[in-house]
Amino acid sequence: MDAESVRKEEKIPVVIKDCSNDMVLESSELDSVICHDNTFLSLAHEQTGDGESISTQAVVLLILNTPGLTPDLLKPGSSLFRRLWDLSSMKVCADGGANRLHDASVSSVSHKRDDFLPDLIRGDLDSLRDDVKDFYEKRGCKIQRDTNQDTNDLDKCLEAIESLQKQESIKKDTTVCVYGAFGGRFDQEMANINALFRWRAKLDRIILFSEETSAFLIPAGVQNTIVIDDKIEGPVCGIIPINGPALQVSTTGLKWNLDGDKCEFGGIVSSSNQVMPGEIVTIKSSNELIWTTEIKSKPVEGLGESLNGSSIRIKKQSSI
Repeated sequence: MDAESVRKEEKIPVVIKDCSNDMVLESSELDSVICHDNTFLSLAHEQTGDGESISTQAVVLLILNTPGLTPDLLKPGSSLFRRLWDLSSMKVCADGGANRLHDASVSSVSHKRDDFLPDLIRGDLDSLRDDVKDFYEKRGCKIQRDTNQDTNDLDKCLEAIESLQKQESIKKDTTVCVYGAFGGRFDQEMANINALFRWRAKLDRIILFSEETSAFLIPAGVQNTIVIDDKIEGPVCGIIPINGPALQVSTTGLKWNLDGDKCEFGGIVSSSNQVMPGEIVTIKSSNELIWTTEIKSKPVEGLGESLNGSSIRIKKQSSI
C-alpha cells in the first residue's frame, strides 16, 4: 500500500496514515501537513483487468544539458535515469539536453535507436545541434523555440508543463523529475535550485536528480512528512537552509534530530545526516529548506526486472 499524499490548507486537525507500517501521525496544532512520498520511484502501480500494471503516479521527466548521460545508463535496470524514463508518461528535453539523450541513445547497442525519443524539446535552442534537431524532427518530436532571455531553458520547459496542466493535458498532481540538475557548472546548479522556489506555487512537485543525489523544497510553517524510497535512496540525507536562516527547525526520524535549532550558513547545516531504518521523517521549519538524499549506486535486486518487465505499461498523459 502506497503512502497517502496529503495537502490540507485549512487549519484543522490532520491525520496521515503511512503505507509502510500503518503508522498514524496526528496533528491538532499545525496549519497544514504535507507528505512528500518518494515511493513512486520503485514503480507504485495497480493491476488492470488484463493483468497489466499501470503506474499510479503521474511523472514528467525533464532532461537538462548536463554531462554524464552515457549509453550504459540507458540499459534496463542500470541507473536512476532508466528508472525515471520507464516511469514517466512524458519526456521533455531542455535545449541541449536533447544532444545528451541523442548521443547516449544512438551509440548504445542495448536497444533500438528510436527507443528514446522525447515528446518535447524546448529552449532558446542555442545549444541544440542541427543533426540532433533533424534526427528528432524526422521522428515526430515536437521542438519549440522560446527566445525570452529572462528565463533559462529549465524555466521554459516548466512553463510548457504548466501550460499543459492548465489545458488539463497533464494531471495537476504530476511530479516533475529534473534529471541532470547536479554535476555540471555550479551556477547552473544554483539556477536549478532556484527553480524550486520560483515554481513552488505553480507546479505541485519538482524533484531535482542526478545519479548521485536528489533534492526538493521543504515548505515553511507546516508539518512535512517525508517517505523515502529506501530501495533507491538514502539513508544519507541533508537539510540545507539555502533560503536564509531558519530560526527554528525540528525533526524526527533522523539519526541526528533537530529540536527547535537554528540552521544557517555559518552555523548549523544538517549535512551527512541519516534516515533511521523504517522511520518516517518529519520536519517543521520557520523558513524554507532543501531536503536532499543520496541515490544508491547499486540497484536493489529484482527492481530492474519489475521496472522493465513486459507487463508494465505507463499511461501517456498528453499528446503535445
